[in-house]
Amino acid sequence: MIPYLHLEYFQLGPIKLYTWGFFVSFGFLIALAVLIKKHPKEKEHFTNLLLYILIGAMAGARLAYSLFYTSDLSTGLKNIYKIWDGGMSSFGGFFGGFLAVLLYAHFKKLDLYKTAQKLAFVLPLGLAIGRIGCFLINDHPGIKTIASPLSLAYPDGPRFDLGYLLMLFNILIFIYFVLRRKKGLFLEKYLLIYGIGRFFLDFLRIGEPKYAGLIPSQYGSILLLAILVYLIIKNRNNYMGWLSKLFGGDEEGQNAEESAVNENAPEPTEQEPEAPVAPEAPEETPAEPEVEVPAESPESVEGAEPEVEVPAEEPEVPAEPEVEAPAESPESVEEAEPEVPEEESGQQQF
Repeated sequence: MIPYLHLEYFQLGPIKLYTWGFFVSFGFLIALAVLIKKHPKEKEHFTNLLLYILIGAMAGARLAYSLFYTSDLSTGLKNIYKIWDGGMSSFGGFFGGFLAVLLYAHFKKLDLYKTAQKLAFVLPLGLAIGRIGCFLINDHPGIKTIASPLSLAYPDGPRFDLGYLLMLFNILIFIYFVLRRKKGLFLEKYLLIYGIGRFFLDFLRIGEPKYAGLIPSQYGSILLLAILVYLIIKNRNNYMGWLSKLFGGDEEGQNAEESAVNENAPEPTEQEPEAPVAPEAPEETPAEPEVEVPAESPESVEGAEPEVEVPAEEPEVPAEPEVEAPAESPESVEEAEPEVPEEESGQQQF
C-alpha cells in the first residue's frame, strides 16, 4: 500500500511552488523536450505550438470545470479567471488543447493529422508527470478497497486514488508507445486505450457530480471514442490494413489484409507475369542464329573470318561475263564451266 501524502506546495527559500501547477508545467516541458529530440527539424514549430496548447488547455480546463463541476453555473463563470482558486477538468484541457492545435495548423498550413500523431506520442508522458501533482495533493480520492500496491493509506483506510492510478496508466501507455514506436498510429491507439481505460477507472471515483448516471469525465471518454470511430469511417476503404496496424500487426499482415479486401487485387497479379514473358521470347530467339553461324564456317577458319569473306565474294559473282568472252565457241564454254568450280569450289559454297 502506498503511503498517504498531502503536499499542496513546497517552499524553495522565499518561493512557494504549488505542487499541482509545478508538475503540470514540468510535464509540458518534458513533452516538448522529447518532441524536439524526436523531430529536431521542427523545433521552432513545436516550441510555438506547445505554448498555444498550454494556453488552450488551461482555458478549456477552467471552462469545463465552471460548466460541469460547480453547483452554481453563473458563479462558476464569473470566477472562471481565478485559476489560483483551483478547479480544472482534464478533458476540458484535452479539447482546449486540441482546438489550439487545430487553429495553429490551419494558420501555419501544417498537416493536422501528422501533427496530431506526433503530439499523441508524448501526450501520455506529459499527462503522467502532471498526474504526480494530483497524486501528491490527493485531488481525486476513490472508493475504499483492500491494502495493495494500487491503493493509498488514507486516514480512514485504504482507498483507490485516481491521480495515482491515472499516473500509472499513462506511464504504461507511454512505455507501449516507445516499444511500438515504429508502428505509428499513436493518435488512434491513445484514443482507444485511454478512452476505454479512463471510462472504467472513473467508476472508482467518489464525490463527482453525475449526469444520467455518469460523471463528466466519462462523457469525455465517450467523445474520445467517437473521434476514433470517425477516423475509422474516414479510412473505411482500407479499414482491414488500418485496423491491423492499429492493433500492432506487422506490415506483411497488413498488406495481406489489404489485398484480401480489394476485389481487384488478383487481376494485376495475373497480368504482371504475362508482361515479362513477351520480352523474354525475342531475347532468346536472336541468340540461336548467333550459335548456328559459326557452325557453317570451316573447322580450320575462325568464326569471324567467314563473315568477312562472304560479302567480299558477292561482288566477284558478276565477274562471270569474262567467261562469256569465248562465246564464239560454245564447246569451249562448256569446258570452261566445269573448270571454274574446280578452282573456286572452296569459295562459292555458302
